[in-house]
Amino acid sequence: MNDFLKNINTDISNMVESVMSDEQYATNYIVIYSGRFQPFHKSHYSTYSHLVQKFGKDNVFIASSNKHDAMNNPFSFSDKKRIMNKMFGIPTSKIIQVKNTYSPKEITAKFDPETTAVITVVGEKDGSRLS
Repeated sequence: MNDFLKNINTDISNMVESVMSDEQYATNYIVIYSGRFQPFHKSHYSTYSHLVQKFGKDNVFIASSNKHDAMNNPFSFSDKKRIMNKMFGIPTSKIIQVKNTYSPKEITAKFDPETTAVITVVGEKDGSRLS
C-alpha cells in the first residue's frame, strides 16, 4: 500500500475513533461514503473496505448521484453501480443514488435520528469543496 493510502486510512481511523469515543453519540452508527466516483477505483475501494472493517458491512453505504456529462462525469449512476459491484464486489443494496451527495437524505431518512449517528466520508477533492 502506498503512503497516500496509508495516510487516508490513518486519517479515517483517527476521525472514527474521536467520534466513537464521545459518549454523547448514539450507539447505532451508519457511515455514508459520498462522491462522484468517476470512476470508482482501487483507492476508493480501499477507503470503503476500511470503513466496512471498522463499522461492519451492514452499516456502510456509498452515495452517488446520477449527474453525468461526456466531459466531466462520463459515468451514469447505473455505470458506477455496475463497476462497484462487478469489479469490487460491493453489494448493490449498499450503493444508493442520491440527489445531493453532500446531503444524502435518501439514506438518512431510513434511520431514526434519535438513535442513529451518521458519519459522512468524502474524498479530498470533495472535502475541499465544503466550507
